[in-house]
Amino acid sequence: RALLVPADATRPWIAPMKSRRMSPPSRFAVAAARMALVEAGLAPGEDEAAARLEGAPPSRVGVALGTAFGSTTITHKILDQCVDPGPEAISPFLFTESVANAHAGQVALELGLEGPNATITQGEASAALAVARAADYVETGRADVVLTGGVDEASPLLHAILDRLGPSPTAEDQLIRD
Repeated sequence: RALLVPADATRPWIAPMKSRRMSPPSRFAVAAARMALVEAGLAPGEDEAAARLEGAPPSRVGVALGTAFGSTTITHKILDQCVDPGPEAISPFLFTESVANAHAGQVALELGLEGPNATITQGEASAALAVARAADYVETGRADVVLTGGVDEASPLLHAILDRLGPSPTAEDQLIRD
């Protein structure tokens, strides 16, 4: 399932000046992390934009996020800049959000977290594998708390690519071919 989200939906959770420098998935990841802290009773809910973890040292709080595609809108902007006006004109600010681990990094930076930080990029399994990684961090004692989940955006470019490639083969399709 997918839905359209208004551009200002994260405003209660991220200051506009900070939001401008983030890709849509990074904004959603930071907003979701702050909402999760409030819902879990680990951060005050009165001022959501400033919600920070209470009761655990930052070095004991980690982030594990899954993403299948990263920020496709930022990648599209970089590709557009490669074509016109040319590669030397690519904005370095765009590059920082084009890498898959940008979203987990933004969560850690915004919340001041210093524990383990992982980004899992394994297609449709990314979010589930991120949850497993988070559980491993807690089980092995690397962290006391881990913010985890998945984040992707359904941009027009991504829709066009997926439409062109067609659906991924299922395990059943593989068995039939074998």
